[in-house]
Amino acid sequence: DNVTSMAISPNDRFIAYSINKSVSNNQAQLKIIELENGEEFKSINLDKISSDVLAFTPDGKYIIYESDKEKIKSLNIQNIYNLKDLRKINIKEHLKSLVIFPNGNLITTTFIKDKDIFTDLYDYSSGKRLNTIKVSNPAFDVFMKYNSQNNKLYISYIGGETLKVLKPDTFREFNSVKIPPLGYFDFNSDGNLITTLYGDLNVFDKQFKIVKTIPKASYIKENPGFYAGTKIIFIPHTKYFVQNIMYALYKNTSIMLMSSENYSLKNKILLEGKMTHLEFTKDGKYLVTSGDNDVDKNVITLFKVRD
Repeated sequence: DNVTSMAISPNDRFIAYSINKSVSNNQAQLKIIELENGEEFKSINLDKISSDVLAFTPDGKYIIYESDKEKIKSLNIQNIYNLKDLRKINIKEHLKSLVIFPNGNLITTTFIKDKDIFTDLYDYSSGKRLNTIKVSNPAFDVFMKYNSQNNKLYISYIGGETLKVLKPDTFREFNSVKIPPLGYFDFNSDGNLITTLYGDLNVFDKQFKIVKTIPKASYIKENPGFYAGTKIIFIPHTKYFVQNIMYALYKNTSIMLMSSENYSLKNKILLEGKMTHLEFTKDGKYLVTSGDNDVDKNVITLFKVRD
């Protein structure tokens, strides 16, 4: 098994995660557990393909995930308490990313087909596709995030070194810039973009000009060899962020706490295995990581960050 996606409910009560099928279990699954005690709340069978996208609706009542049952691809919106379907949205390909906007009226998804990347905008209440953007780009992954400070949707074409900024209500392109190297990103307390790729950080101003570069060598003193899969996420309502750096053939992961004021390393935790997902609870008190290692195939770890 391995964890392919993770989400935390808006009220910080539940953690949802999707896992691949395994030798012991011939079905991929979506599990919802209670954050306070780690007990399983609900479990959903996903047939043979796990979901790489996962989100709770803003009211916390529904879970959104991808399903491929009976070879029919769909985006399911399901009640987490009784597991009844609210609606299913037909999709064409395996999804790479998903964002539901804070007002809950729009959903956007991305998928890659051949060398083309498609971003679709859906109406939440009807499931109707409202708009599609097609981009020819050599990216191997796509990452999206909504910036509530300026009401913009940011799309990172990882490997293609392109960042697009869209108005979510109209899907009109606000900006498109080349930003090498481009990987995963988040926004600091001033709303400025910070990107990370294999541990190297770039800080941008509002015009997407690089104002600061922090090479990984400035805060990583060890030489663990190959780096992979770095992600970055800010602690809500603070100037601190964490990133995960996997190395040594994915046998270890460093979770690094850093300050966005001077970009110094404040703390570091070394975890065994590949911890690919990071999420903070909405109150910023807890960090949740998920992944797998040689002993425990599905590892959900909860860290207390502050009181």
